[in-house]
Amino acid sequence: MKRKTIRNSITTNGLGIFSGKKTQVKISPGDEGLILRFGGKSTRIGDNWKYSGRCSSVMVNDTDIKLTEHFLAAARIWGLTDALIEINFPEFPILDGCGLKWFEVLEKGKANFLNTKVETFTPTTTLIYAKDDIFLCWKPSKELKVTILYHHLDSRIPVYYETFDLGDKNDKKTILSSKTFVFEEEIENLLEKKIINHESKKAINSVEIIGKSKPGLFIPAHKCLDLIGDMYLSGKFFSGEFLSVRGGHASNQKLLEKAFKK
Repeated sequence: MKRKTIRNSITTNGLGIFSGKKTQVKISPGDEGLILRFGGKSTRIGDNWKYSGRCSSVMVNDTDIKLTEHFLAAARIWGLTDALIEINFPEFPILDGCGLKWFEVLEKGKANFLNTKVETFTPTTTLIYAKDDIFLCWKPSKELKVTILYHHLDSRIPVYYETFDLGDKNDKKTILSSKTFVFEEEIENLLEKKIINHESKKAINSVEIIGKSKPGLFIPAHKCLDLIGDMYLSGKFFSGEFLSVRGGHASNQKLLEKAFKK
């Protein structure tokens, strides 16, 4: 497989789920990996990732660029290895609440294959991160499969045990289309804690609200989307078989640290 960029620059914009601010993202062809630029400064995806509460982020010149996971998941699924990503506000827009719009943006840019081969990373031995009732495992494999065991204390949420195969077109579509979710009663608490603001409430229309929406397959599928996006914080095109039990952004990054010894 050859390294892959886009043929044509493409721009999209939307609201930030945390800030409520309109953000513009421009993606341009590249050949030096995935480069994120903000405020005239750049960093390579793979450097300076961090956990930012309810999302993942990448540091550019001491600024947290939040909500990287949906874009990076779509990038990994599409096969993007090289591009310049320019953003004018330190938060990726929520767009449709999942990865599908990002995937469609990349499709509009059209694929351009470079002359160098992709070096796919998979661990040499099985990696495990475990803490309390959280357990994550990354097993070496040439394939990319993710098993999600999700159980929640809220009685409205059934237990999910689902395996998603990224080699399967239907599973890819399910993952990309799975929206992030929030509990209806959480929203006021998030406002009080200033995690979101009243402008953010416009962007919340893009997510699934448990209490208004019924739980469904989007819950484990979105956990899969987040895991893929968080693993691509490494900037390394990766494969493997993953198991995630009650995983989230913080534990995903702990597993990533084990792989790359950050």
